[in-house]
Amino acid sequence: MNESGVTSIMDLWSHCVSLKELEKKVSQTAPFQNLKQMLQKKNDQIKDLRRRLSKYASKLLIVIPYIPLTEILLLPQFKKNNLNYS
Repeated sequence: MNESGVTSIMDLWSHCVSLKELEKKVSQTAPFQNLKQMLQKKNDQIKDLRRRLSKYASKLLIVIPYIPLTEILLLPQFKKNNLNYS
């Protein structure tokens, strides 16, 4: 960075390359791989459940909306202070 606070293109490029290297290293760690596998397994389970539910939905003439898991967890019955899963 020079006196005017401007970073050179080479400094930015170097920073970008080092971030990519760090990201590559992190993605190769065992905890990251485990988390990735767990997420993939859960996504596969959700797809399977949606597929299975869609068979019944067509018979009952109801629509199963796509609601992201993050939004479901924000519902009052799933909030941390009120773990009422009914």
